[in-house]
Amino acid sequence: MNLTINARDAMPNGGRLEIETQNILFDEEYVKLHPEVEPGSYVMLAVTDFGEGMGKDVLEHLFDPFFTTKDKGKGTGLGLATAHGIIKQHSGQVFVYSELGKGTTFKIYFPACEKSVVVPEKKKDIVLSHGEETILVVDDEQSIRKLIVDTLKPLGYKCIEASCGTDAIKLAKNTPKDIHLLLTDVIMPGMNGKELSRVIKANHPAIKIMFISGYTENAIASHTILDAGVNYLPKPLTPTLLVEKIRQVLNRNHRKT
Repeated sequence: MNLTINARDAMPNGGRLEIETQNILFDEEYVKLHPEVEPGSYVMLAVTDFGEGMGKDVLEHLFDPFFTTKDKGKGTGLGLATAHGIIKQHSGQVFVYSELGKGTTFKIYFPACEKSVVVPEKKKDIVLSHGEETILVVDDEQSIRKLIVDTLKPLGYKCIEASCGTDAIKLAKNTPKDIHLLLTDVIMPGMNGKELSRVIKANHPAIKIMFISGYTENAIASHTILDAGVNYLPKPLTPTLLVEKIRQVLNRNHRKT
């Protein structure tokens, strides 16, 4: 998703996006030239755009956390760093080919699985906990907000949506009802989730706080973005875990956030 969004942004006037997959075998001869790669079978995922391209100065820092070439407020510099971390966690490799004015190709190689995939038995339907509380949902990705709201509303929760910290603060001030939970992304353009929680908490002392993020918990902690022990749920979100975690946070009597 991140590579696709970046490809789109690299073609502001439109263009062609290509996504390919291919089975690849890295033999001993290839590994001699690329010692960082283990020999064996891989599955390649390639994402190519025919947009602006990148120079060597950009390529050298492409996967650095918080590095971005986008205008202020339009990028956090965490997307590619997160993608790189996911690839490495799965023993994969990523190579980038780019020329200014000609476009960019990301080639990702994941070790192929040689075992048969075991299809798990179908689980019984899970009954999700209902609630009547009001939840302020803040995330700059509309698709994430939609997932959260579509999950919570049928269960009786009242949801208020905001795409950024500034809008969230305005909505919180103009909402006559009590807001029981702030559910916010950690990294957003402009005000981040931690800064937003401080402002909301100052005006709504009884509110509970819960953070979500696609960045790993360890990475967030290493950059001191969040304090230890906060209520946190990593993306991608699943309805079951989301509702369970929200219910746990709301059911707590103390005000720990």
